[in-house]
Amino acid sequence: MLHRTFVIACVAILALLVSAQPSEAAKIEAIKGKRYSLSKQHGPWMIMVTTMSGATREQHERAQKAADELVYELRQLGIPAYVYALESKIERVSTLNRMGQEDRRIYAAQRSDIGVLAGNYDDIENATAQKTLKYLKDYRPKTLQAAGLKKGQPSGPGPLNKAFLTTNPMLSPEELARMTQSKDPLLARLNSGVEFSLASNPGKYSLIVASFYGSSQIKPTRFAEFDKKLAANNVSLDNAGHDAWQLARAMRQQGIEAYLYHDRYRSIVTVGAFASPKDPALEKQRQAFSAKYKKNPETGKDVLVAESIQIGGGNGRAPIKSWVMDPHPQPIEVPRFVKK
Repeated sequence: MLHRTFVIACVAILALLVSAQPSEAAKIEAIKGKRYSLSKQHGPWMIMVTTMSGATREQHERAQKAADELVYELRQLGIPAYVYALESKIERVSTLNRMGQEDRRIYAAQRSDIGVLAGNYDDIENATAQKTLKYLKDYRPKTLQAAGLKKGQPSGPGPLNKAFLTTNPMLSPEELARMTQSKDPLLARLNSGVEFSLASNPGKYSLIVASFYGSSQIKPTRFAEFDKKLAANNVSLDNAGHDAWQLARAMRQQGIEAYLYHDRYRSIVTVGAFASPKDPALEKQRQAFSAKYKKNPETGKDVLVAESIQIGGGNGRAPIKSWVMDPHPQPIEVPRFVKK
């Protein structure tokens, strides 16, 4: 009976220990001595666990070894971790020597910062990301203590207390936007059920012809209000979103294939559905909506004038409403939101 009670107690303690660790997968590979390097396939949101550096070659090698060992330790806990090191930068510098002749020298600037990143999260609000971040801030890696790095005080903040959520540093802004916008729950909500939604565009690309920013942008404190109005009216009634929707509707009434899209900072109107940004039909639309040089009747000089779309007017009457187009239309990849 005593033996059975002891076994049950051990199992209970083990269960508590396992549940306290934010394991992100049933099995995360952890092979001692193997380097797990960061790539563009990881992320897009990750945790910057810590950084290490070394001014000399020996210090750099020591930091690299410690980073690899920390990654191994985290992977043993079920946390996918990776090493990221800035590559050496080769610079060619031209100077003049004492004889006044050009002297070209080559310098290899070694970037010794090494980062340890962890996790593969679809957005910054991911529950596992938040749980893992909290866990790491309190975690005291055996690796860093053994290496004499970032020991910290036993009763004070952990050596990883400055960990923070960030994006994969290997991704370009364009790649990051493409990966995150389809998985961003906020963007999915803002563009769900919207009339003329860009997400319903059958093409792979469209052309941005008008953008609405400034004080009319959708403010974070008004997301809840925005959602209620969106559900009740099937369109955005926030200033920027409403203006963009009115423009898209006016263009549709004039036979122009227009679409509407809201992001965190602006609302845009696009035209057309194209297979690629080099589609001849896209270029034709770009030329049509681009600003054009026209002669100023007062000065006689050519000035760049943006195109506009109007409602009403004509026969000498002022238009009921008018919108100014972007002077330089740009292609945009059509978002395809991932349903959760």
